[in-house]
Amino acid sequence: MLLKYNQADFSCTYQGDYRISNDTLYLDRNELESLTENIFTTKYSINKKDSLLQPIKKGFEVINIYKLN
Repeated sequence: MLLKYNQADFSCTYQGDYRISNDTLYLDRNELESLTENIFTTKYSINKKDSLLQPIKKGFEVINIYKLN
């Protein structure tokens, strides 16, 4: 799994292990929030219809899902 957050003058990338159970994505990394300065959290609801990852925990942004070829 590769997650990337881009802004004009900043980017944050997470690469690591994950698991999916039902419609929930779990990012398997201890202290992910502090390591990414609260850009990514460890648990997201998968919205396949709109291609989004909705964070379960408040205070985190929704992530758009893009497929890479």
